[in-house]
Amino acid sequence: MWTNDTDTRQIWFWLVAAISITSFFIFLHTPFNGDDWAYKMTFEGPAAKFDSWLSYPRWCGSHWLTTNGRIGNYLAPPLMALPSFLRALLCAGAIWLMYWASIKVSGARKGFLPVLLATAFAFGLPWWDSMFIFDCQLNYIWTSALVMSAFIVILNDSAKRPVSIISAFLLCGAAGISHEAASAPLAASIIIWCLMTRKKPSKSQLILFVAFAIGTALVTLAPGIILRSSEQHTPDDPLPWLLLKSDPIVMLLWLTIAVLSLFGNGRRTVGQFIHSIPGLFAIAALLSMCISAYSGIVGRTGWFAEIYAFVAIIGWLHRYGSPRWTSGSLILSTLIVAQTIGCAVLQYRLHKESVEFESKYLESEDGLVFMDCTRDNEIPWWTLGRLRGIPDADDGFILFAYARYHGRLGQWPVVIPTEARKYLPLRAGSEYILTNGDILTAKPQNTRTAASYSFFDKPLLITEIDGRTMTVQQVPGGWYLSPLITDPGDRYDIEL
Repeated sequence: MWTNDTDTRQIWFWLVAAISITSFFIFLHTPFNGDDWAYKMTFEGPAAKFDSWLSYPRWCGSHWLTTNGRIGNYLAPPLMALPSFLRALLCAGAIWLMYWASIKVSGARKGFLPVLLATAFAFGLPWWDSMFIFDCQLNYIWTSALVMSAFIVILNDSAKRPVSIISAFLLCGAAGISHEAASAPLAASIIIWCLMTRKKPSKSQLILFVAFAIGTALVTLAPGIILRSSEQHTPDDPLPWLLLKSDPIVMLLWLTIAVLSLFGNGRRTVGQFIHSIPGLFAIAALLSMCISAYSGIVGRTGWFAEIYAFVAIIGWLHRYGSPRWTSGSLILSTLIVAQTIGCAVLQYRLHKESVEFESKYLESEDGLVFMDCTRDNEIPWWTLGRLRGIPDADDGFILFAYARYHGRLGQWPVVIPTEARKYLPLRAGSEYILTNGDILTAKPQNTRTAASYSFFDKPLLITEIDGRTMTVQQVPGGWYLSPLITDPGDRYDIEL
């Protein structure tokens, strides 16, 4: 059963190709969201910060000094400016490269294990935390693809000619500057691993690692990220819960290592594992988890730690052979492809709503949009939070960023069921309950601010009605109350 299997070695390759193709159609119909609008308005739109792309280098320098040094954010304005087809193609390509490179690094390149790794990525990573926002794609998926590809290039030591060495040097430098939670732990782990194993890199490997290290230093020591990390902040959760939500696979991996280390045979097994390439990634996972814990943010902060842990676990299992389980590979592959195809179909429907929403918002004089649309809590659970639609009333940052891009600060979009049109403007003292339970009222009671973003140009208000937490938005003659929908990954202070 646990043998090298030539019959199923290509299943993972076609699976990854299918994931990438279906992801292309998801991206093709994914509207901009949140930070996407913020970066798009750098050089475009009614409220553009710069009137010429000639200011792009200066903007990059400013971003390094004030925000962070991640290459994904540098690439965000150009990506948002591309035609949707090309943008979707690039993002789908990054999805493919992340899966392909990670499987290659694990060493499990045939049989059931590479399919299991792809399944772990598809269903076990925190995609729910805004990962289909394009800026997050750049900072996490593109980064994962870059870092894993750079590691392969360094490890293979195949760059011999000047042109190939220069190309590899640039790739490794770009990977290093991609994200501090990805490159810094991996760079440190490579050093630790080489010291433990007494492996001496070749001259070309050393050159490429230096490029990776320089990039890592640039992103990790960026004044903007240092300033942000030194600011006082309240963690999303107590540390144990934060780690369980963001880094559960890393914790499971190192708990296993700790338990095995209590026994003689286990210590030998752990020693052999740590001295292997998968062991290097186990160390990287632990170091990246420390950054996740320090951030205090639940969700995508554990993205790289979890990827490294999955690669380490599959690589560890591969040391004992690759199971020949074609039926299992086909079952898991079918589940993944079915899920991504379903997401693509639903995202297309949400895209049509988004187009209608934007048209009506731009035509509206007061920001009021009458339409019956899909709310976030109406999107099926099996989409795993990947889909983007019309922002709900509680999505304060998205509404703010959307209004700011369109040059309508203070006039956030207010999406209200078409049924409400006949009641507006409200008369003094009137109140109406809509078919879906939303409320139109001339005077809401006990409203309070729900959002902590100090830069909002208007408050995000909530109130309590019959035990339900409701968002409060102003409409002609009164207020519109709709349920608070807290999505996974929402990060604002709600005083309930």
